[in-house]
Amino acid sequence: MWITSFKITEKNKKELVYYGRQRWKIENEGFNMQKNGTFDIEHIYSKNYNAMKVHYFFIQFAHTIRQLLEKGLKYVKELKMSIKEVSALITQALTTTITNLTGYKQIQLRFSS
Repeated sequence: MWITSFKITEKNKKELVYYGRQRWKIENEGFNMQKNGTFDIEHIYSKNYNAMKVHYFFIQFAHTIRQLLEKGLKYVKELKMSIKEVSALITQALTTTITNLTGYKQIQLRFSS
């Protein structure tokens, strides 16, 4: 059973089922990888709501990069590294790189729900 705001007709029901399943697959596989894969999103890293949103944004970003790498697996094999090792390097780069923003008059990052 599904809930939708689309009007379901005999003409569009197969298409709605197809796209519903595709969306479910994307959401389920993506979230599952983020939760049970190398990203461990089930662990709370902060009690600050905005910090948690920023953290999850970076998880999404890292997951996107990882998916791109998986599509280009032959290039990763040329590096003689596993996907997990490449993911760890990306995570390390994102969490340890310090950016000097002192040259800018104003800078603002906003994450809203």
